[in-house]
Amino acid sequence: MSSARTITVDWFAVVLARLKYCRNSPLDFNDSASGRRCANTCVSAPPVIDPGPVESPQIPATAFAASVVRVVDGDTFLARVGNGPDVRVRIIGVDTPETVKPNTAVRCYGPQASAFTKHLLPAGTVVRAAHESGGDVDRYGRQLWDVWLPDGRFLESVLAASGAARAYPYPPQTEHAPLIAELAAQARTSQRGLWGPPCDGRSFGS
Repeated sequence: MSSARTITVDWFAVVLARLKYCRNSPLDFNDSASGRRCANTCVSAPPVIDPGPVESPQIPATAFAASVVRVVDGDTFLARVGNGPDVRVRIIGVDTPETVKPNTAVRCYGPQASAFTKHLLPAGTVVRAAHESGGDVDRYGRQLWDVWLPDGRFLESVLAASGAARAYPYPPQTEHAPLIAELAAQARTSQRGLWGPPCDGRSFGS
Protein backbone atom coordinates (compact mmCIF):
# COMPACT_ATOMS: atom_id res chain seq x y z
CA MET A 1 0.00 0.00 0.00
CA SER A 2 1.49 3.34 -1.00
CA SER A 3 1.48 6.27 1.38
CA ALA A 4 -1.60 8.48 1.32
CA ARG A 5 -1.45 11.56 -0.82
CA THR A 6 -3.19 14.91 -0.38
CA ILE A 7 -5.26 16.31 -3.22
CA THR A 8 -3.41 19.29 -4.66
CA VAL A 9 -5.84 20.61 -7.24
CA ASP A 10 -5.85 24.41 -6.89
CA TRP A 11 -9.63 24.96 -7.00
CA PHE A 12 -10.12 22.17 -4.49
CA ALA A 13 -7.91 23.91 -1.92
CA VAL A 14 -9.38 27.33 -2.66
CA VAL A 15 -12.97 26.19 -2.20
CA LEU A 16 -12.21 24.41 1.06
CA ALA A 17 -10.27 27.36 2.41
CA ARG A 18 -13.36 29.54 2.10
CA LEU A 19 -15.76 27.23 3.90
CA LYS A 20 -16.33 26.58 7.63
CA TYR A 21 -18.33 23.80 9.14
CA CYS A 22 -20.14 22.89 12.33
CA ARG A 23 -18.69 20.75 15.02
CA ASN A 24 -21.91 20.11 16.86
CA SER A 25 -25.56 19.78 15.78
CA PRO A 26 -26.07 19.74 11.99
CA LEU A 27 -29.01 22.07 12.63
CA ASP A 28 -26.70 24.75 14.01
CA PHE A 29 -24.80 26.07 11.02
CA ASN A 30 -24.58 29.54 9.55
CA ASP A 31 -22.77 29.98 6.24
CA SER A 32 -23.49 33.45 4.92
CA ALA A 33 -22.00 32.62 1.53
CA SER A 34 -24.40 29.77 0.85
CA GLY A 35 -27.34 30.92 2.92
CA ARG A 36 -27.47 27.60 4.77
CA ARG A 37 -28.38 27.95 8.44
CA CYS A 38 -26.40 26.98 11.54
CA ALA A 39 -25.65 28.94 14.71
CA ASN A 40 -23.15 27.05 16.87
CA THR A 41 -19.38 27.50 16.89
CA CYS A 42 -17.94 26.35 13.58
CA VAL A 43 -14.36 25.33 12.86
CA SER A 44 -12.39 24.63 9.74
CA ALA A 45 -12.26 21.00 8.66
CA PRO A 46 -9.33 19.57 6.68
CA PRO A 47 -9.68 18.38 3.11
CA VAL A 48 -10.09 14.72 2.19
CA ILE A 49 -6.82 12.84 1.72
CA ASP A 50 -6.88 10.41 -1.19
CA PRO A 51 -6.15 6.92 0.20
CA GLY A 52 -4.32 5.79 -2.93
CA PRO A 53 -4.68 2.11 -3.85
CA VAL A 54 -7.66 0.46 -2.18
CA GLU A 55 -9.15 -3.01 -2.21
CA SER A 56 -11.58 -3.08 -5.12
CA PRO A 57 -13.88 -5.79 -6.41
CA GLN A 58 -13.43 -6.92 -9.98
CA ILE A 59 -15.46 -5.05 -12.56
CA PRO A 60 -18.31 -7.42 -13.52
CA ALA A 61 -18.96 -8.51 -17.07
CA THR A 62 -22.35 -6.76 -16.89
CA ALA A 63 -20.75 -3.36 -16.24
CA PHE A 64 -21.46 -0.52 -18.64
CA ALA A 65 -19.71 2.75 -19.48
CA ALA A 66 -21.20 6.05 -18.39
CA SER A 67 -20.10 9.67 -18.70
CA VAL A 68 -20.27 11.97 -15.68
CA VAL A 69 -22.37 15.09 -16.27
CA ARG A 70 -22.19 16.74 -12.84
CA VAL A 71 -21.60 15.82 -9.21
CA VAL A 72 -24.51 16.78 -6.94
CA ASP A 73 -22.92 15.93 -3.59
CA GLY A 74 -20.56 13.38 -2.13
CA ASP A 75 -22.67 10.32 -2.96
CA THR A 76 -24.87 11.51 -5.84
CA PHE A 77 -24.10 12.57 -9.41
CA LEU A 78 -25.67 12.99 -12.82
CA ALA A 79 -24.50 10.73 -15.64
CA ARG A 80 -25.32 9.73 -19.17
CA VAL A 81 -25.16 6.28 -20.73
CA GLY A 82 -24.50 6.44 -24.47
CA ASN A 83 -26.88 8.88 -26.14
CA GLY A 84 -29.50 8.47 -23.46
CA PRO A 85 -30.88 11.15 -21.14
CA ASP A 86 -29.12 12.35 -18.00
CA VAL A 87 -29.87 10.16 -15.01
CA ARG A 88 -29.43 10.87 -11.30
CA VAL A 89 -27.18 8.28 -9.67
CA ARG A 90 -26.98 7.31 -5.99
CA ILE A 91 -23.75 5.47 -5.26
CA ILE A 92 -24.52 2.14 -3.57
CA GLY A 93 -23.38 1.35 -0.05
CA VAL A 94 -21.99 4.67 1.20
CA ASP A 95 -23.38 7.85 2.69
CA THR A 96 -21.70 11.25 2.82
CA PRO A 97 -22.77 14.17 5.04
CA GLU A 98 -25.58 16.28 3.61
CA THR A 99 -24.95 19.50 1.69
CA VAL A 100 -27.95 19.97 -0.60
CA LYS A 101 -30.88 18.17 1.05
CA PRO A 102 -33.92 20.49 1.32
CA ASN A 103 -34.67 21.78 4.82
CA THR A 104 -31.44 20.24 6.13
CA ALA A 105 -28.43 22.27 7.19
CA VAL A 106 -25.00 21.61 5.73
CA ARG A 107 -23.41 18.94 7.91
CA CYS A 108 -19.88 18.68 9.15
CA TYR A 109 -17.54 17.39 6.43
CA GLY A 110 -20.28 17.46 3.78
CA PRO A 111 -18.58 20.15 1.66
CA GLN A 112 -15.23 18.34 1.85
CA ALA A 113 -16.82 15.06 0.77
CA SER A 114 -18.59 16.83 -2.08
CA ALA A 115 -15.38 18.50 -3.22
CA PHE A 116 -13.56 15.18 -3.13
CA THR A 117 -16.17 13.43 -5.27
CA LYS A 118 -16.04 16.34 -7.71
CA HIS A 119 -12.29 15.87 -7.87
CA LEU A 120 -12.70 12.15 -8.58
CA LEU A 121 -15.54 12.63 -11.08
CA PRO A 122 -15.01 15.80 -13.12
CA ALA A 123 -17.53 16.38 -15.90
CA GLY A 124 -16.83 14.14 -18.88
CA THR A 125 -15.16 11.37 -16.87
CA VAL A 126 -16.03 7.94 -18.22
CA VAL A 127 -16.61 5.41 -15.46
CA ARG A 128 -17.68 1.79 -15.40
CA ALA A 129 -20.88 1.10 -13.51
CA ALA A 130 -23.08 -1.84 -12.59
CA HIS A 131 -26.38 -2.52 -10.88
CA GLU A 132 -26.83 -5.03 -8.08
CA SER A 133 -29.63 -7.53 -7.72
CA GLY A 134 -32.75 -6.28 -6.01
CA GLY A 135 -33.63 -3.30 -8.18
CA ASP A 136 -31.99 -0.63 -10.32
CA VAL A 137 -33.58 2.46 -8.74
CA ASP A 138 -34.41 3.69 -5.26
CA ARG A 139 -37.71 5.13 -4.01
CA TYR A 140 -36.67 8.59 -5.24
CA GLY A 141 -36.16 7.35 -8.79
CA ARG A 142 -32.37 7.55 -8.64
CA GLN A 143 -30.28 4.94 -10.40
CA LEU A 144 -28.37 2.73 -7.95
CA TRP A 145 -24.86 2.07 -9.23
CA ASP A 146 -21.62 0.50 -8.15
CA VAL A 147 -18.93 2.65 -9.76
CA TRP A 148 -15.34 2.05 -10.85
CA LEU A 149 -13.07 5.02 -11.57
CA PRO A 150 -10.96 5.24 -14.74
CA ASP A 151 -7.93 4.10 -12.71
CA GLY A 152 -9.78 0.89 -11.80
CA ARG A 153 -10.49 1.76 -8.18
CA PHE A 154 -13.92 1.07 -6.73
CA LEU A 155 -15.44 4.46 -5.91
CA GLU A 156 -17.20 3.17 -2.80
CA SER A 157 -13.88 1.86 -1.46
CA VAL A 158 -12.17 5.20 -2.07
CA LEU A 159 -14.90 7.17 -0.30
CA ALA A 160 -15.03 4.80 2.69
CA ALA A 161 -11.25 4.41 3.06
CA SER A 162 -10.65 8.17 2.94
CA GLY A 163 -13.24 8.94 5.60
CA ALA A 164 -15.34 10.94 3.14
CA ALA A 165 -18.28 8.57 3.69
CA ARG A 166 -19.67 6.11 6.19
CA ALA A 167 -20.72 2.60 5.23
CA TYR A 168 -24.43 2.60 4.51
CA PRO A 169 -25.75 -0.86 3.56
CA TYR A 170 -29.33 -0.67 2.34
CA PRO A 171 -30.82 -4.07 1.47
CA PRO A 172 -31.14 -5.65 -0.95
CA GLN A 173 -28.14 -3.93 -2.62
CA THR A 174 -25.46 -5.20 -0.23
CA GLU A 175 -23.13 -7.18 -2.49
CA HIS A 176 -20.04 -5.22 -1.42
CA ALA A 177 -21.23 -4.18 2.05
CA PRO A 178 -18.61 -6.22 4.00
CA LEU A 179 -15.72 -4.62 2.11
CA ILE A 180 -17.11 -1.12 2.48
CA ALA A 181 -17.77 -1.67 6.20
CA GLU A 182 -14.21 -2.90 6.75
CA LEU A 183 -12.67 0.11 4.99
CA ALA A 184 -14.94 2.56 6.83
CA ALA A 185 -14.03 0.93 10.15
CA GLN A 186 -10.34 1.34 9.37
CA ALA A 187 -10.90 5.00 8.52
CA ARG A 188 -12.78 5.50 11.78
CA THR A 189 -10.05 3.85 13.84
CA SER A 190 -7.45 6.05 12.14
CA GLN A 191 -9.67 9.15 12.52
CA ARG A 192 -9.53 9.93 8.84
CA GLY A 193 -11.88 12.44 7.27
CA LEU A 194 -15.23 12.84 9.00
CA TRP A 195 -14.09 10.51 11.79
CA GLY A 196 -11.40 12.94 12.93
CA PRO A 197 -11.61 16.46 14.37
CA PRO A 198 -13.52 18.66 14.15
CA CYS A 199 -16.40 16.39 13.09
CA ASP A 200 -15.44 13.32 15.16
CA GLY A 201 -18.07 11.21 13.44
CA ARG A 202 -20.92 13.57 14.32
CA SER A 203 -21.85 14.30 10.71
CA PHE A 204 -25.15 12.51 10.44
CA GLY A 205 -27.32 13.79 13.29
CA SER A 206 -29.19 11.55 15.66
